[in-house]
Amino acid sequence: MTRYTISLTPVDKFFFGGDMTFPVGNDEKDEFNSRFASYIIESARFPQQTSLLGMLRFLILKHSPFFEDGHIKSDAKDEAAKLIGPAGFRVNDGHQANSFGIISKITACRLQHCPAGHNEWIDLEAVPVDDELPIDLDGADESRINGEKHLLPDIPGYDPKKGINTAWKGAGKTFYHQDIFIEDRRLGIERSIVSGKTADNSLYKQVCFRLNKGFRFAFDAAVDSQDLSEFDGTMVSVGGDGSYFIAGIKKVTSKQKEGQQNDGKTVVLTSPAYLDLEDFKNVPFAISGTMPFRFIKTDIHKTASYSIVGNKNGRSALYQLFTAGSVFCFTTAEQAAKFTQALENKQDFRQIGYNEYKIK
Repeated sequence: MTRYTISLTPVDKFFFGGDMTFPVGNDEKDEFNSRFASYIIESARFPQQTSLLGMLRFLILKHSPFFEDGHIKSDAKDEAAKLIGPAGFRVNDGHQANSFGIISKITACRLQHCPAGHNEWIDLEAVPVDDELPIDLDGADESRINGEKHLLPDIPGYDPKKGINTAWKGAGKTFYHQDIFIEDRRLGIERSIVSGKTADNSLYKQVCFRLNKGFRFAFDAAVDSQDLSEFDGTMVSVGGDGSYFIAGIKKVTSKQKEGQQNDGKTVVLTSPAYLDLEDFKNVPFAISGTMPFRFIKTDIHKTASYSIVGNKNGRSALYQLFTAGSVFCFTTAEQAAKFTQALENKQDFRQIGYNEYKIK
């Protein structure tokens, strides 16, 4: 098994979709279209992990003998399944990893920074609120929410309206959204290609992003039986609306740290994470946010289109994840350890880079 660092440098603006889409057609009976359609759509700042996994699976498949003229050869689907797995991501009750062929695991997407005048790229770490504010559960007031006991500590300087701090740190510097991401707004009116007339429900506003110079995305992947270095410098597509990136692929030579168990009583998410209600309800105190995680269900032998995100015939699934930087505070190290075990038990999510954490 070889570990690679895969960097993604945007060619131009990019758009990472989420749960909201532009309306498609005028079918009011389309439950997905009516509930999740909006005329103002903003890109996420990071790609979903399933998008990274899909990009990597397609990169490997595209350069294999089983792919031709934009499709998997009809007589080679079994061989393709052995190479990249028989299907895309599935939730297997949390406790069972999926099979993605020669891809064993990918890590959470992160930011990298290269200071002006340097050639070395530095990993940046998301800064959660507890890095800057003191959270002490000793002497905190008790409160019951839906019958469960929770602690309400006094946190000097914390503004609940601002929520979780989303800065990034690396090499002694702190970067904020405005230092890294540049908004690219697009306003428009949809017109018929045939008649040139303005279509119904045609006004839209779309917010894409660009990365400031000196920043890029990166993630790691553990892959067997193939040298991915040969694809270094390949242009790949991640996200929607023509979002292209230059992929840099390098073998990882240094030893990676696995796990961060210690006697700390605070758990900080370093990636989005999925938890069952049972795992979360006994947390004494948390500062957290949530985000939608929608993915399409694909199968090498059955899927004809990989771009349909609607929920007809169960084609897509929706989950709510806790956002990276969420903080969970406990009164004992044993409670924190039990919580991290719940995170690790979700093997299917951890396999694609979710449910990563650190203990403080």
